[in-house]
Amino acid sequence: MGVYESLTREELVRKLLAQENLCHELQGKVGKLKEEISQQAKNGESMRANEGDLCENVTVKRTERFLTDNVARLSLMLEAGNVFPWYADIASGKIEIGDELFKAYGVDRKEFQDDFFSIATFVASIYPDDRGIFEAIYNNLLAGESCKIGLELRLDLLNTGEYKWVDLKGVAQEFDERGKVTKVLGFIADIQKRRDDEQALIEAKQRAEESDRLKSAFLANVSHEIRTPLNAIVGFSEVIAHTEGECEREEYLDIVKANSNLLLHLINDILDLSRIESGKMEFIDENIQMDELCEELRQMHQMRIKNDVKVIFERPAVSLTIVSDSHRLRQLYSNLISNAIKYTEKGSITLGYKLKGNMMEGYVRDTGSGIPVEKLNNVFGRFEKLDLLKQGFGLGLSICKSILDKMGGKIWVESELGVGSCFYFSIPYNGTLPVAGEQNKPLILVAEDMDCNYELVKAILEERYSVLRANDGIDVVTKYESHKPDLILMDVRMPGLDGLSAAGIIRELNPTIPIIATTAFAFETDREMALAAGCNEYMSKPLEAEKLKTMIERCLENKL
Repeated sequence: MGVYESLTREELVRKLLAQENLCHELQGKVGKLKEEISQQAKNGESMRANEGDLCENVTVKRTERFLTDNVARLSLMLEAGNVFPWYADIASGKIEIGDELFKAYGVDRKEFQDDFFSIATFVASIYPDDRGIFEAIYNNLLAGESCKIGLELRLDLLNTGEYKWVDLKGVAQEFDERGKVTKVLGFIADIQKRRDDEQALIEAKQRAEESDRLKSAFLANVSHEIRTPLNAIVGFSEVIAHTEGECEREEYLDIVKANSNLLLHLINDILDLSRIESGKMEFIDENIQMDELCEELRQMHQMRIKNDVKVIFERPAVSLTIVSDSHRLRQLYSNLISNAIKYTEKGSITLGYKLKGNMMEGYVRDTGSGIPVEKLNNVFGRFEKLDLLKQGFGLGLSICKSILDKMGGKIWVESELGVGSCFYFSIPYNGTLPVAGEQNKPLILVAEDMDCNYELVKAILEERYSVLRANDGIDVVTKYESHKPDLILMDVRMPGLDGLSAAGIIRELNPTIPIIATTAFAFETDREMALAAGCNEYMSKPLEAEKLKTMIERCLENKL
């Protein structure tokens, strides 16, 4: 077997054709010998009476043994080379195909009708793009211009619907009195694996070349982007040393500081990309109150904007607490908002989220310059910038896409040139996680529209209680129904549905839940209105920490 495997395809085919011709010659000789022996037996001649006849008998047996050995050897060669013989009778238009083909693919030969073995059917099983080449070579053979067939083509010989690459070889074996070919002997070799391996090598080479190109481009871009802020830092640092005017020094220092922050941001982005690609970026799941996170982001980015653009948090009808990595979620929103700030000169930037099935969909919408259609597919590439004059490196959106790929989410954009853009992203929504040490803490729902007031209440209570925020009256009713808190601290004056109206709705849903009203008004009539709306207690602002704790303990004494 090893000897045959070491042969080239051409050498193997030549040996196979020679063996096949030899087999046919031996079969002819054996047939003639048998006819002569049979004729002698009919004439009453005794084979044992004649020594010459005995010699012929021995010759026949030796020939039969030799033929059997060659047939066995031929079968091994066919099996080793994954080669299948065929035999075409040009006059009848029929093709005889060896059983090896059917055995190799586990197909019952009886499943095919007689017309499967016609030359026309064979040609029809060739892949359309390869059929013309085969027909040209085949016609040359019939015309006597050539006596061989040899080409690689795709063939669906067993009608499986899947074309396989084969090496088709053939040679003219018999001719008529005019010299026209009447019979052709050939072999079909399955070379699909070889073709697959060749294609895999080509693709690997292309990937390696593309990777090398991208690496070179990446390094060139990084070098350029690092040198840009460094130029300002180094240059103005030297200028400051020789500047005496205080105002000028302050101006130059601001430039150095801004470019230092820009350089630090670039380094952090590159490190993030490196961690993502190496698989070393960690994701720490925790419970995230989306309203709080989005409001925090809104305030932070509003302070960065120097023009009249307004940052808006579009609150959903139902607030959401999700399980995810808060740092990465902030990074997603911040990159999208920062990108919107660059291209929005007037109008607004809106961030928000909503639940869609088992995915949370976040978005950042702006009224900026928009993105040309031809660039929509490129915005998530590295160092891709719509405007080279805008600050930044073109890494933010690429990092967003990489983070979302790791989180099992996706990102996309819709944009209209001159109108604005909206970037969407989605991440899996998996409910909430139990917080260690807080399972038995009473949950207090704090209805407060002012951030500073809520932070004060949270600082006072979070050591002993779990604290959940509602931003307005509608939000407090919604969160009461979804979280079933143990107590509600209700601010009376809130946008939209006020606190007293919300208290009345909740009291209808639950007559026993403790509700403490808080307000900046301190008149007795305010207290009476709060109690009439269904509140259990009333406390005027500014809130006193110990007094508030005592009041809550009294309201929850049956639950503590």
